[in-house]
Amino acid sequence: MAASRVARDSHNGTGRDLHSAYSQISTMCETISLPKSIIDTTKMLFKRCDEEKLLKGKKQEAIIGACIFVACKQGRVGRTFKEIMALTGVDKKVSLFHTRTTVLKLT
Repeated sequence: MAASRVARDSHNGTGRDLHSAYSQISTMCETISLPKSIIDTTKMLFKRCDEEKLLKGKKQEAIIGACIFVACKQGRVGRTFKEIMALTGVDKKVSLFHTRTTVLKLT
């Protein structure tokens, strides 16, 4: 089962895309000194969003920002929308807010 998933992921590029997103998540979280537990939660949330295709059509940076924001709230690590917007480069608070609302439905 797992081998077929890896083969399928490497065939359609999803594995590479997920690896790239994980790298971005790690870099962004380390930039603002978030603990590893928050980084891991962010990656898990992003993977669920990706697997369930909940945010198809949204910018990857907005999805990552929303996942970071939700992971911080779950882990009781205070970060504001402004901090996340500055970190991800998402220029509209509304975009990040709506994406966050969808990510919250996963939890």
